[in-house]
Amino acid sequence: ESLEELIEFRRQAHVELAQTDTVGVERGMLRPNDLAWQRRLESAGLVEVHGHYIPGHSLKESSVGASPEDVTRFERVLGIVHPRANVRANPTNNDVRDAMHIATAIRYGYQGLVTTDHDVLKATAAIATEFGGFRLMLPSQAVAWVTREVAHRKRVKEARAKQMKFLG
Repeated sequence: ESLEELIEFRRQAHVELAQTDTVGVERGMLRPNDLAWQRRLESAGLVEVHGHYIPGHSLKESSVGASPEDVTRFERVLGIVHPRANVRANPTNNDVRDAMHIATAIRYGYQGLVTTDHDVLKATAAIATEFGGFRLMLPSQAVAWVTREVAHRKRVKEARAKQMKFLG
């Protein structure tokens, strides 16, 4: 239900939603079943942002070359989200992809990442501190946040209209 609300906010141009290219890799790994198709449909039509190439986790054709900042950001995110993981000690595929999603969203200046992965959500405060308030949110939290933002924008617009009318 919350995902549907976020899609509606997008249709109304209140929020931009995107998916990382890692989603496509993960979706391609799912066996062709109802869940795989449901996941593909959920992300259909979203802007796709491309993260840096990591062998075994990315598609070369949908990735970008890694800058030193990309590598550092990825390693910092991985260390925060999965502190037991170490880039040089073979982190799990899931650990790497969690970090890829977050690092890619930060790379492109998005304000947050919507997830239902409770292991990832445990790092919410640390990620926000380390990356300038970047949010990790459940879909319901994202809906509440966008709702507050839309109401705030409306109040600002109304106040400006009153001000302009007063200045005449």
